[in-house]
Amino acid sequence: GGSPIATDILREGQLGDYVNLRKMMEILISKVIKGDIQALEDLTYERRKEFLKNHPLPRELPTVSFRTEASISPAVLSTLSHVAHAELPLTNQAAKLPVVMPLGAAMAACAQLLQVRYGEKSDGLVTCCDA
Repeated sequence: GGSPIATDILREGQLGDYVNLRKMMEILISKVIKGDIQALEDLTYERRKEFLKNHPLPRELPTVSFRTEASISPAVLSTLSHVAHAELPLTNQAAKLPVVMPLGAAMAACAQLLQVRYGEKSDGLVTCCDA
């Protein structure tokens, strides 16, 4: 398991180098949504493989996996999603502004990239074969 998008963003010589995507993701994750780039690194194939090696799933417990596929339609491409709040220290009290992104469009674009690059359907993050 793992996410080919996370792996490609962080792997040298891939998407991350092409448009300095890793730096953009670090800013987006740490500054906008107040997260940690470590979370993205934990989604790579290498980290997931290492985690599952160190913490194997119990064989006696059945595992169920669900998968989704992104749809590319005009409605998906034009929808904005509220993803975070940005804090702006304009006065003594920080102003909070909603951060909206065309999240559906981003997911659809990632799904299209995975379809073209790997020949796999996905929800934009994880391919169906990895779910």
